[in-house]
Amino acid sequence: MVDRTRPSSSAASSTGQALSSDRHEGDATRNKTPTTEDFLTYLDTSCAELHSRPDVMVALLAILKEEGTPAQRKLVLKSNEALNVLLAVGFDMENMKVLPGMEVKAEVARDMLTVQLEQVAQERSPSQIEALLGTGDGSPLLSPGLDDRTAEEAEALTKGQDTASAPAAEVEWPEVKAAEDWHVVDDSAPRRRLQQASVKADDDTVKIAEKVVSSSSEAIADGVAEGSGKALDLLTGDAEPALPEGSPVGKSEQPEVSLMQVVCPEGYDEGSNLQAQTPDGQTVRTSIPEGVRPGDAFIVRYTPRPVVTPVVIQDGEKDDEAVAEALQQSFDEAGGGSPSEEASNILDDSNATPTSSRYLSTADIAAMGLYFECQGNGTATCAIHALNNLAQRKAVSLTHLQAAESRVALLQRGGSFLAPSGVSMPSSASGKSGESARTGWFDIEALKLASEKHAAHVIIETEPIPEFSRSAGQKFVTAANEDHNGNGSWFRGFLVYECIPGRAMHYWSLLRLPAGAGWVKMDSLHRDEDESPGHRCKFIATDEELAALYDGNKDYFKSWLVRWYPVVDEGRARESLKGLLHDADVSSEDVPKVSTLNGVLRDNHWIPSAAAHSLLVDSVTQVAHMAQALCLVVSSSVAVKILRATEWDWDRAVHDLNEVLAERRPDGTLSSSETRRLAQSCLATSKWDVHTASMVMHIVNSYGTRDTCAGNDLQLIAGCVKACEKDLEKSQLAYRLLRVCCHLREKCAHPPSEAASVLSTVDWDVDKACVVIQVHENLNDEPPYAVCAEASKREDFGPTPATELLKEFRRRVQTVASQTATEALKQAKGGFMDQLLGGGPPGEVRDLTDGECAAIADWALRQGQWQPHDCFQLAERMANRFVRVRCELSDVMTPDADVVITSLDLHEMDVAAACADLRKQRQRLDEASFASSSFTSQQQQQQQQQQSSFSSLVASGAGPKPGASQAESQAGDFNSDCSLM
Repeated sequence: MVDRTRPSSSAASSTGQALSSDRHEGDATRNKTPTTEDFLTYLDTSCAELHSRPDVMVALLAILKEEGTPAQRKLVLKSNEALNVLLAVGFDMENMKVLPGMEVKAEVARDMLTVQLEQVAQERSPSQIEALLGTGDGSPLLSPGLDDRTAEEAEALTKGQDTASAPAAEVEWPEVKAAEDWHVVDDSAPRRRLQQASVKADDDTVKIAEKVVSSSSEAIADGVAEGSGKALDLLTGDAEPALPEGSPVGKSEQPEVSLMQVVCPEGYDEGSNLQAQTPDGQTVRTSIPEGVRPGDAFIVRYTPRPVVTPVVIQDGEKDDEAVAEALQQSFDEAGGGSPSEEASNILDDSNATPTSSRYLSTADIAAMGLYFECQGNGTATCAIHALNNLAQRKAVSLTHLQAAESRVALLQRGGSFLAPSGVSMPSSASGKSGESARTGWFDIEALKLASEKHAAHVIIETEPIPEFSRSAGQKFVTAANEDHNGNGSWFRGFLVYECIPGRAMHYWSLLRLPAGAGWVKMDSLHRDEDESPGHRCKFIATDEELAALYDGNKDYFKSWLVRWYPVVDEGRARESLKGLLHDADVSSEDVPKVSTLNGVLRDNHWIPSAAAHSLLVDSVTQVAHMAQALCLVVSSSVAVKILRATEWDWDRAVHDLNEVLAERRPDGTLSSSETRRLAQSCLATSKWDVHTASMVMHIVNSYGTRDTCAGNDLQLIAGCVKACEKDLEKSQLAYRLLRVCCHLREKCAHPPSEAASVLSTVDWDVDKACVVIQVHENLNDEPPYAVCAEASKREDFGPTPATELLKEFRRRVQTVASQTATEALKQAKGGFMDQLLGGGPPGEVRDLTDGECAAIADWALRQGQWQPHDCFQLAERMANRFVRVRCELSDVMTPDADVVITSLDLHEMDVAAACADLRKQRQRLDEASFASSSFTSQQQQQQQQQQSSFSSLVASGAGPKPGASQAESQAGDFNSDCSLM
């Protein structure tokens, strides 16, 4: 609707001017066919311009009903706005009739005028309405008539008025006039008028007194309500409840009326009954007017719900508390009692479960231990209640769904870091949500995200098959019933989505009871008149009745208007799958990780039995098939080797290749138990990766270790496949190298990676790799494999010459360190005159020994990774700084070479920082040694004093004697002390 407070245009223009104006406006859009939306907009604008003229609206309403008087016709002809309405509707002013085929438009115009008059009645006072209802030509709208009231009723009514509204002072009531404000009640009750009178009190003040009076002869002369079986209100056209005598009319509660547009769906003809959903969530029933065809729009009038104080949603925990309070209030109003705060399963008491299908009362719900949330009046939160009823706890809130919907919008738009326009974000810190923040009607994708994140429930997307026996829902029901370990508790039930024409989009749930004890249909919104108000919970005893409920919506499933989404508990589904794997003799160490379990369950629609069959049957068979196929794979190196051996003769090479393939023929058949057991072991070792397991099984068969292969060998082969990035030929070479070089398997932390690293330095040649490993062992495993490989290449892969070459390189680095240290020490000491003048180091500094130079060389080799240029530079820098540190600390100490090298390496070759650190360490060491020596000397002095005092006392006879009692000893000590005084 447009704004009702806009001032109307002048009504002084003639009818010809209005027609001319419309004609000029129509010339611009002559070729454009007006749509239903254009008609409604134009009509709404014209009616809004009449908002300030209720007298014209009353007259126009009577004319549209073909019951207008000459005075009303004259009033309408003076108003351009009223003429615009008549022209838009298609009204014949000459015959005062609605043109044929325009009845629907006339009904729409009457409804809009009724709404306008109702708003005028609410906005203006009775005196203002009385002044505006005059026709302008002196013709009254009301004329006297007859009343069928009895004398007794009139007398009783008069008494009631006197007692109810008579003022304390003497009041002179004016005469009843025809233009007074009035109301019409049912046929048996009299008509009432509101009268006002001025009352003069003792203090000379004037007050206004009001009362409702009845007239014995009142009728409607213009025929608006004349002869009708139901009395109508002049302003609203609705029946008005009877008012008690003496009560002011203006204080009565006027029922509000709203309009909405409804599109006629396919398959409905004129006169058919149709259910429509109002914007505030009500379901209204109406009949399709005449002339309306499928796809056409028509207007439906309804009474809106009472305004409910909205719940303020804030961030943090307060939003959940506010929603919980609102849900609790709506549940109490529905008579549903207080739902349980904790998520509880069905009680073990089997007597609490009904034995036959029926609707459940509040007592039944409590006895069964069910958690249930019902929907409050005027709300659209059915999605929240449906998810929480399936979870049997309060898991999802309004804020969760709003955040999930924003996330869905971001994903659909490419994952932008900014919220897209038109997408509502969760409420801000101020507690005010965004302008377009939803409070209901959430998309199914938002429900999926919120349920998986906050309830740990997965909503499965399935195709809506019309027959339940062929649908995916039947598979879930059957799998849950056949689950004997967990009683099918992983299957929570169905989330049902409805979008039936004539009804509001709605979510409700079907909860599965444990052990297949039945189903509970949980609908948070009551939509059946013959059941208890507030909510609807129905117990469904058997799966057959559930299938009948599904099959009853076949037509809607065909059109995708009804969907049943299976809902699965993630945690319980994983536990059920683990139980099935344990039953198949899969050890706890070989059970897949959570990510693998989730992946397998997701590929099998979260059905544990199907996931277990995929792991234990389908995957095992696939591994055996792929391992057999790998036996036919010939690498390029093998092909080149065969061609070289046959001098590049194609026929001979093919013959030799056939012999190689014949030797690879696997033992046993794919159906044998040994083959399947080996395939399952390879799967478990390979973390249930089919591709890796097939390669592991092929390598086991290639080396003939199938019968003697242990678990460690399988892990070693799987490690080689992983280290070689699933390259079959390289994985075979790495495993072969590990079988040849036992030293590599025993000493390395991760042998497969070491084997792949060695082979990569020699172009994956196993024999050359063995030489590199031997050179590495000869040098105490210090040089990298790449350096050993380079030395081996220079010496034609002779292990001894390659070892001597690297040793010579180490001696050269040591020589560089020694020469640099000697030169640095010489510069630090200075010449004869420098020493004579007190220059040089404060203490004596000796030359570096061969061991100290070797330590510097080893550090340089480690830091330089045995690269010649880097190692020589590092040896020079370390030797120079080593000597400087020795000179700085010569007056205090002479630290060992390892201590100096470690300190310099720690402080990034900073001499000053290294010297300060070493001085602090020496100081702490001296303090600790001094404290211990002082404590030891004190203890020795105390012992000596005690021994001397004891010997003196014994010599004088004052001390205790051997064998004396404690009293005698104390008396002796006392006497000795006294003798000293």
